[in-house]
Order: sequence, then structure tokens, then C-alpha cells
Amino acid sequence: MSDLTAQATKGDISLILSNMEKLEKELLFLRQALSSKVTVTVEEFATSTGLEVKLVQKYCREGKLKATQVVKGGSWVIAASEIDRLLKEAEANQHTQPKYTTRRNNLLNRAAGRLPKRKKS
Repeated sequence: MSDLTAQATKGDISLILSNMEKLEKELLFLRQALSSKVTVTVEEFATSTGLEVKLVQKYCREGKLKATQVVKGGSWVIAASEIDRLLKEAEANQHTQPKYTTRRNNLLNRAAGRLPKRKKS
């Protein structure tokens, strides 16, 4: 039997399932750790919301997010609660906001699982 046609044994399947369970536990732990954080980085905020890093930085500069710079010109630190606030705002404004906020709201609603992921063409 070639390597390409080898069949998994019960032991292999058990090992895979065990590893999957461990990974699921680690992922849950990481999600809980992130949600219990008081502050997040711009990159963490962008990943959580689906927004681009540059847009998150712009929101910080403009005061649209509760964020501070420890050193002028340095990295931004954003209140973790802003993730939920922005996602809730996007959901509430989904059908009432001007056209220029529609893209942002759609990104946020996709990140929150309220809209299906956009298909790649």
C-alpha cells in the first residue's frame, strides 16, 4: 500500500480526535482571555471586528474609539469594551445610517456573525 492510499487506524483517529479536543480547549481559553482583557491593541481590535488596521488607527486619532497613546506617536491602546460597543452600534444602524457607513457596518456585522461571509470571486 502506498503512502497516499494508507488508511487511518482506530488509534490514528483517536489521536486526531484527542488533539482536536485539546485545540478546542486552547481556543476557548484564548477567547476567554481576550474577552477578559481590559485593553486591546489596534491589531487585536482589527482582527476582532474585521476592520482594517489603518481604519482602526484613524478612529483612535479621531476619538471615535476610547483609546490612548502611552507615548505621543506610539501605539494605541483601546478599551476592550469598544469591540462590543462598535458591533452593537453597527447592528443598530444597519438600515438607518448614511451610505458611507454601510461598508463598515457590513464588515462589523460579518465579524459578529450577523451577516454571511462574502464569497471570493
